Amino acid sequence: MDDGTENRFQEWRSILTLVVFLLVNLVVIFPFHIPLYIPRRIFCLAQSFSEYLMSLPDKSRRDDAKSNSKRFVKTSVPISYTTAPLAAVFFLLATTAMTPEELRRGIRGGNNLIPLDIVAFALTIGYISGSIDASGLLRYLTVRVLRAYGGAGHRLYLYLYCLFFLAGAFFGNDPMIQMGMLILTYMMRITSNVVHPRAWIFMQYAAVNIASTIFVSSGTTNVIIASAFNIGFAEYAANTVVPVFVTVLVLFPSLLYLFFADESLIPLTLRIHEFPEARASRPMNPAIEPEKSMSMDQIFNPFLDKLSALVGIIVMIATLIVLIALSVTTLNKNEIPVFWVTLPAAFVMLCFDVACSWINRRSARAIARNIRRDKERIRVMQERERETAQRAAEIQPSTAQLENLSPHNTKIPGTTADTSMPPSADDKNTLVIGRERQYDCHRINIGKPKPVLEPERHLKRAVPLSSKEPRQPFVEAAKMWLDETFITAMTVLKRLPFSVVPFAIPMFVLVQALAEKGWVVLLARGWNNWVTKTGTVGAIGGMGFLSVVLSNIGGTNIGATTLLCRVLQTWQRMHAASESEGSSPDPISDRTLWGAVYAMALGVNYGAFSISFGASLAGISWREDLARRNIHLRGLEFARVNLPLISTAMVIGCSVLVGEVYIMRV
Repeated sequence: MDDGTENRFQEWRSILTLVVFLLVNLVVIFPFHIPLYIPRRIFCLAQSFSEYLMSLPDKSRRDDAKSNSKRFVKTSVPISYTTAPLAAVFFLLATTAMTPEELRRGIRGGNNLIPLDIVAFALTIGYISGSIDASGLLRYLTVRVLRAYGGAGHRLYLYLYCLFFLAGAFFGNDPMIQMGMLILTYMMRITSNVVHPRAWIFMQYAAVNIASTIFVSSGTTNVIIASAFNIGFAEYAANTVVPVFVTVLVLFPSLLYLFFADESLIPLTLRIHEFPEARASRPMNPAIEPEKSMSMDQIFNPFLDKLSALVGIIVMIATLIVLIALSVTTLNKNEIPVFWVTLPAAFVMLCFDVACSWINRRSARAIARNIRRDKERIRVMQERERETAQRAAEIQPSTAQLENLSPHNTKIPGTTADTSMPPSADDKNTLVIGRERQYDCHRINIGKPKPVLEPERHLKRAVPLSSKEPRQPFVEAAKMWLDETFITAMTVLKRLPFSVVPFAIPMFVLVQALAEKGWVVLLARGWNNWVTKTGTVGAIGGMGFLSVVLSNIGGTNIGATTLLCRVLQTWQRMHAASESEGSSPDPISDRTLWGAVYAMALGVNYGAFSISFGASLAGISWREDLARRNIHLRGLEFARVNLPLISTAMVIGCSVLVGEVYIMRV
């Protein structure tokens, strides 16, 4: 079926396409860097041009490049999830394994899978969620829970579990994974009897990813599934909410009393340090003063913009209501892309953020200017101290020179006259160290090093308090002006998952190439044989297993969802063609088809906490953020802790789904 492409997988182009696809998925799990040698003249020219536009981030590297005599400069090119898929597409085009028409079809999409629509939806709904997060609402609620129940360890564990689950379902997994990780790392800093944060951070990661299964708007994978099978928002939530809630209810006691049943991980009573100065301190906006907002007194006195939080909640609820209303009417038969609803909502939220920032721009600029001056003063002070220490080290005579000095007739290096002294000169002109006599460099006029200035005096002399600031290149000055004028909007835009664009669209193209070469048809045939032998229960269990495994080895859960959706669509068309020919004795039942579809929804969301960090884009950034806060997780530990969690969660979810489809469908 599938336009006669089922036998094309034996051609060399098909084999090369499959190999490239597998290599891309491997790179997502194990990224690396390729060394690149650039001619020094070209490198310095590019550096000079960059310096003309904006200040270079590493001045020492630029100066080293100019002064070094080597002809080439060694740099490195990252090969990761943001570069490998795009490079793979260009490689297949260069080798003619992919035609330009296949590339256009992959970008344009088909079978209800429109890459640009899906990416636009993810970014626009992400802006609304990010704006609510920037208002401080989520952090404020979490801190309130910590304050109210901070002493009772098990109760706090339960309340945080419920909070992360509800917020993850409503706001999506990406912002909640980042916010929850920050709150838990803060909590670990203020507790004294938790030896390792393992039980808390893995609980948060699992709860948020499970919660993201409920609503279409909670994750990119849900949007792909709903678009591929033309599922309305209300229908999707109605079919996923029961398995997810049962999973959450059963998983919590397993976490508390089975997987993390250790008093050192989840104490009965948490000992939390007191910070009385927190109540007296002024809340700091993390977007303006990130360093001060991470101090202990600010952690327990979080910033909250009530108006922005209220507007964000209203916009989010209105957006979800419109999407659900469209999904239950007959108007939306995949004719109205979902981003047509989320784009205006995100634009309204953006306009509100811009207007609020513009109204408060003077105070925000003043705070940012003071922070920038403080940083510059500290930098200059450190540079002066380093220069002073280096100058003192240079003028201090070496040990060999001091040993060669004669007490009768000594010539000091660097001077033109001899300095003669009597044999016994135990006076203030000499320093006695141990059994040796060394001449005092200050007394014999080699030179005095300048004393290190006191910090406050040094700061005032180094950077005078002036309203003038050093002139900056245009691009850097424009960026600084935008950051300080439209604080909320710029902060949220920087946090948006733009990395999904160079990853998701090329992955759609690669999956389309696999379909064009016949590999998807081959997989659909294998899937059909499995379902024929195992029935509905086998379809649900098999798809749940495949979706979890492919999330780890198939280019994150986004790549796995794209591939599995195409396989199920091809499987449907194969049966439809056989029925039209009268050669299919066993058509696909609704029970089997929708059981497989929703088992895939469970697997690609739950699969984020399974074997590898690369099972989701959020997992990759989650690991990096933890490492920046001195919580280092190895891949082996990630798999060891999560394997029992994912096994339990998938068994529960798929078992409930089996009962649900047997009750609700025929």
